[in-house]
Amino acid sequence: MQSWNDSLKIGVPHIDEQHKALFAAMEALYAACSAGKGRAEVIKTIDFLEDYTVKHFTEEQEIQKKSGYPKCVEHKKLHDDFIVQVKAIKKDIADNGATILSVSKLNSLLSGWLINHIKYVDTEIAQYVNK
Repeated sequence: MQSWNDSLKIGVPHIDEQHKALFAAMEALYAACSAGKGRAEVIKTIDFLEDYTVKHFTEEQEIQKKSGYPKCVEHKKLHDDFIVQVKAIKKDIADNGATILSVSKLNSLLSGWLINHIKYVDTEIAQYVNK
């Protein structure tokens, strides 16, 4: 699991702080899974991450709308797809516990998707907003 670092800054301080908080939540989730915490504890951590992600995505989308970002609809779809995937993995963990497969899927989704999204998609938005 990759930790937050300055290479993930996009240049919009408020959003950078939210991204940093998302990484902290991901690390807490990964720690709970790795430590063999009970299903309820893992689900509670996923719930927090999911709620924070929805809040963050909503704020990002508002910034895009206010700035007239032309790919706003496509970006919202990426966010919506991510949330659907998190919910599916959360259901799997709720039904079957934090198995190696479910934790691996979650780790891949969270770290892989989020890092790529920040580095490529959010950075493009920041460049548009900051021009």
